Amino acid sequence: MNNIPDDNETTLPLRLWLQLMKCTKAIEGEMAGRFRRRHNQSLSRFDLLSQLYRIEEEWAPIGEVAAMVMASSGNITGLVDRMQADGLVERRANPIDRRSFQVRMTDQGRIAFLDMTGDHAKWAAGALRGISDHDKEQLIKLLVRVRRAFEV
Repeated sequence: MNNIPDDNETTLPLRLWLQLMKCTKAIEGEMAGRFRRRHNQSLSRFDLLSQLYRIEEEWAPIGEVAAMVMASSGNITGLVDRMQADGLVERRANPIDRRSFQVRMTDQGRIAFLDMTGDHAKWAAGALRGISDHDKEQLIKLLVRVRRAFEV
């Protein structure tokens, strides 16, 4: 008994979902490999540093940071532990709620992030060179709509 729908109403969204997942995997794999080879850092580390760079306060609650990064929340503590050991971030107990902690980027982390940022921008531009600016704008609009459809 085959329960897989074969009408276009259900298969077209599934085909789109599959292509989005394939794109995500390809992009993450390529960027992660480049970060590893060039900077000896992971894409998750770059992501965490990127979020800390954007946060205006010097110390950020770990829950706020975890909500913004692409890494799973279960991995955030281990990620922070390893980055702290490497001198990229530091942490302290939250002075308001001692059950949680706060994190901030160190000067060494800021230098590493800014170094990685230039390469990241070049890599993305190079990879997407064959897509016109108009198509890039259209794709951004469509992907925002797709993301919002899943945020319901």
